Amino acid sequence: MEKQSRHKRRYWKRKNAGLCTSCGVNPSHEGKSWCQGCLSKGAECRRKAKDKKIKNGICVHNGCNEPSTKTQRCDRHQEEQNLRSFKRNLAIKKETFEAYGGAKCSCCGDDEIWVLCLDHIGGDGSSHRQQLRSIGKDAGGHGFYRMLKSQGFPDKDRYRVLCCNCNLYIHLRGEPCYHQQS
Repeated sequence: MEKQSRHKRRYWKRKNAGLCTSCGVNPSHEGKSWCQGCLSKGAECRRKAKDKKIKNGICVHNGCNEPSTKTQRCDRHQEEQNLRSFKRNLAIKKETFEAYGGAKCSCCGDDEIWVLCLDHIGGDGSSHRQQLRSIGKDAGGHGFYRMLKSQGFPDKDRYRVLCCNCNLYIHLRGEPCYHQQS
């Protein structure tokens, strides 16, 4: 018990002095408790431990020693990761659609999130994706939505939300959707 309180006292003494709570020598990195050197050493140590687990076919999740299957995680942790990714991707999709006019097709009004997509109003989607790929950016789907969010959802007049049916009709026919013709 004495050892634990001694460590806590040392930790708070260093933290209050603005020093790295690990080595106590260097100033802590901005917004962190450790200095840049200790952060780098910690990251390297975690990377080596993860590489060792991967090499031995063990789940990379902290504290788990179950065998990994097709991925770097055991079945349970892979399922948890898939669910987190699904929720994160759905949230960014909804947020993007709200920024560009709402989560419904601007042509037919369909509001089923699974069939909605972002359309380039000027029909330059293909060339825009090629341009993004040429500079190493993710050109489609959730990666594209994240990029738009990081830029503050620019060019509100360049994009619109359409369902896949209306988007494909406009693309293939080269004319306004049949919903707009009547």
